[in-house]
Amino acid sequence: MLEEKWSPGIIVNKAREENLFHESILPSTSTLYHWIDSGIMQTKNIDLLEKIDRKPRGTKGRERRNKRVLGTSIANRPKSVEERLEFGHWEIDTVIGRKCADDPVLLMLAERKTTFELLFKIDSKRAECVDHTLETFISKLSGIEDKIFKTITADNGSEFSNLSKLSQSIDV
Repeated sequence: MLEEKWSPGIIVNKAREENLFHESILPSTSTLYHWIDSGIMQTKNIDLLEKIDRKPRGTKGRERRNKRVLGTSIANRPKSVEERLEFGHWEIDTVIGRKCADDPVLLMLAERKTTFELLFKIDSKRAECVDHTLETFISKLSGIEDKIFKTITADNGSEFSNLSKLSQSIDV
């Protein structure tokens, strides 16, 4: 590696092609880079031409450009919600089993004081399915929804994009 100025990827592939080591002891390229970064090997990052030219991506301290804010921040949530002393403050989220957007998911509502949970199987993680389920459920409460739901806390997932339009009596 030092003499020929080869990258760890080339070294691993060359060793594999020429059967220099048994497959069980041959490290992966990422393991080799990790050993170099940890100082286990004689090779240093300065010896790797490819790594010198790379500029690390600086993600710390930067604000996301396309961050969605769909409602009031959780930091502005009333103290009574944080203390869990009053019934009627709910959290909502989806539970996804598979990675496909059109697979059925669970819609979960958890009341913060009692930890009572409502689970609904919905067709997909799309906002329309969440909206339809909640509207159907709230319509069955026939006028007492303001006693059961005082606030609903959700993350900024796209499935909750229409949640703030759900009801005028429920803070989201």
